[in-house]
Amino acid sequence: MAATSRNLEKEIANGNFRLDLYYRLNVFPITLPPLRERKTDIEALSIFFAERFCRSFNKPFNGIAASMIDELYTYNWPGNIRELENILEQAVVLNDGKSKLQLVRKLSLPASSLPVSAGINTLEEMKHLHQETERDYIISILKKTKGRIRGANGAAELLNIKPTTLGSKMAKLNIRRRDFTSE
Repeated sequence: MAATSRNLEKEIANGNFRLDLYYRLNVFPITLPPLRERKTDIEALSIFFAERFCRSFNKPFNGIAASMIDELYTYNWPGNIRELENILEQAVVLNDGKSKLQLVRKLSLPASSLPVSAGINTLEEMKHLHQETERDYIISILKKTKGRIRGANGAAELLNIKPTTLGSKMAKLNIRRRDFTSE
């Protein structure tokens, strides 16, 4: 199975995709419109992803807050279903296991905070933005776990990575104890 958001016929006509590869992949095409064009699927997909991540993190699923569902419906979904999946995973990771899932961050970002308008012109600038985002996310998990890296409900477990991998990421991203503690 293969998926793309590109119009392969158009890409072939423009010389950007090989015709032989197209015929190899085009056995039984299924065309799905983007999530922004089928918003009626948002709630069912959100519940599916939330339940799956709750099982994977051994947390109870207590539902999704109505305010979160409302915001999911109004968002434009430039990242399509993968973005929805990531948002639900973040909500489950940061959920206390007692309340309904809430959004971790505001979805309707102002245009000035989007990468394109932030002046990202090179791959290096995009990598830097990615590292900063990863750094901020890891710090938010470390704050939630009160700096605990290993063991049950430690940051490594919540991030679903090995503690040694988390340690390496923290070193690479220059994350220090003072970044996530109030000492």
